[in-house]
Amino acid sequence: MKKSIAFILILFLIPFLSAVTFDMKENLMSGETPIIKVTGYFFEPILPENILLYREHTRIPMQFEVSKIGEDYYIYADFSKRMFGNYSILIQNTRHVSLTETTEEDFGQNFTITKDLASFVVNPGVIITSENFLVETKSLTDKDTEVGISINPAEEQESEKGFFASIFGGGEAKKENFTSFTLSPGQTEDIQFPLNLFKPGINFVGISSGNLSYRIPVSVFTPTETPEEKTEFRFEPSELNITLGTDAETSKMIYLYNSGKTNIENISISLSNSLQGLVTISKKYIDELKNGSSVQVEVYVLASKDKKIIDGHVKAKINTGTQQLAYSQIHLSIIPGYVVNKSTNTPTSLKTCSDISGKICQANLECSGEKIQSSDTSICCLGNCVTPVPKKNNTGKIIGIILFGVVVGFVVWFYLKKFKKKTKKEVNLLDIAKEGTEKK
Repeated sequence: MKKSIAFILILFLIPFLSAVTFDMKENLMSGETPIIKVTGYFFEPILPENILLYREHTRIPMQFEVSKIGEDYYIYADFSKRMFGNYSILIQNTRHVSLTETTEEDFGQNFTITKDLASFVVNPGVIITSENFLVETKSLTDKDTEVGISINPAEEQESEKGFFASIFGGGEAKKENFTSFTLSPGQTEDIQFPLNLFKPGINFVGISSGNLSYRIPVSVFTPTETPEEKTEFRFEPSELNITLGTDAETSKMIYLYNSGKTNIENISISLSNSLQGLVTISKKYIDELKNGSSVQVEVYVLASKDKKIIDGHVKAKINTGTQQLAYSQIHLSIIPGYVVNKSTNTPTSLKTCSDISGKICQANLECSGEKIQSSDTSICCLGNCVTPVPKKNNTGKIIGIILFGVVVGFVVWFYLKKFKKKTKKEVNLLDIAKEGTEKK
């Protein structure tokens, strides 16, 4: 009887445990920032490159931001330049549970961007923090917009009283019951949020005006790492200046370096939108980056027929824990008639070797990792300086083989010369003649 009840409970729970849910507005205003929640059991993390945007049946380039809070994934993107129409978001190449089986089946949702213009946009759409933070609001209209703010809108908190005075300061913002501010046409306003207004775990910030409302998830955690265990995660060099001629291609090396005391897992690497179509990278995902080690990422610049001057970046993101980011800024200039000096392809850093936690190995030591050029040396070691393993000297072995061959040759010669000579029958024609006479 107990087994039957347990089996029925399992059958009842399976749809809730295994189904992937996609929580997103079906209708967005033009320019509105989408904030999407995806819930399900995933064997592999959802990465920005897994998310595709389509208008009707045409794919549109779009850089999505993905954060994981608990077991849920939150996704947002800048839609301020999206035109009205029918769209769909598709998530592909993620292994997850669907009903009772493991699958990589694509999933997503259709939605519509209406002709109604959103009065403002927000950035970021998801926050994971252990310190004070800010949310940027930007007006999209040609008239003043009254924007209201609340913390955990479904809850009544005493801490909200007097909160907005601490955010904006000055003038009317000092009023205790102040719960909104005015956003002028084209204005960008940063709303600063003190951490002590939030409880540990997941919270929500509500920012709204008229019929437009954003509910931004905020995950607050208490740092548990000691200063010695703090993650140090960066690109070297942190800046690349690339100049080449039209119809030319080139590549540069950058290194993602973990100089902390702990290993880092689940790292995604992506390019800014400004570099899409002009630049590609050799790695988009790293399972694990051990402490004190680095990984090489090659940046490919593709050929272009037009003159271009573009600023962008390569971004690395830790998809767990603190969601830490690292950037390598790229300044790309494509100039007609310019000839690339290939000797400048060596990765360089504007910092000294010690500033990037590197080492200058002594003459009797060798580097166990990558070597880059820093401001004070051309051979800054990003690994460890180790004693080189002595190379085996084969000269003695060769001499021994030669001596052994000489000895063997001498023995063979001696045997043939002496021993076989004694046993050899000598033919004497006189004796043969004598033996023939006696027989007669």
